[in-house]
Amino acid sequence: MPLVDSGKAFGGKLESKLIGTTLCALAHNVSDTAAVRFFANFFIDKLFGQGLSDYPGSKETIVAFLYDNHRAIMNEGVVHHLGAQFDMALDKLGSLYGLKASADANSREGMLAYQTESCFIEGFFRWLLKTNSDLPYYTRSAIVGRIAVCLRCIGYKVGDIIIWKGTGRRPNPPRGVVLVMGGSSDTDEFMTPLNSHHVTIEPISHYR
Repeated sequence: MPLVDSGKAFGGKLESKLIGTTLCALAHNVSDTAAVRFFANFFIDKLFGQGLSDYPGSKETIVAFLYDNHRAIMNEGVVHHLGAQFDMALDKLGSLYGLKASADANSREGMLAYQTESCFIEGFFRWLLKTNSDLPYYTRSAIVGRIAVCLRCIGYKVGDIIIWKGTGRRPNPPRGVVLVMGGSSDTDEFMTPLNSHHVTIEPISHYR
């Protein structure tokens, strides 16, 4: 976690720093509560799986704590300038403009679009946390590219992140992420089926 040098950040322990920096990286691109939900559904078992299994109910306790205290955790990230450093990393890559959940997500169209994005995000998390392959992950979702940049900043195993127009030879960065901007190449191999989120619209354009 190179972005946080202070020994007292996020409680000072390695485990709490993992939780805090990961939540801040996710919440830089989605709402705070969505960040907690993604962390609970995908990250917590990967980071603390064996330890949690030794203490029944501990996962539920941690998740409840995160929901109750997510604002304080995000404020800690602000104190340590994580958001500014994430923005610097994103600026280096270029024009990645993803959906950030906000008040307009409460409207029907906004909620459906956000649920659609969730399907793409969850697919990326399956590749990141449940595979050990050095093959890259190809996606058409800009928000997946943004999240990949932020998670890479805090030490997650993500290789080069590339924007590809979809023509010519397919880039193959080891353990990298390729944002596909055109063409008909297959992408988002592990995404959640859209109907599992009760999404009733066609996928929105991800060429942002």
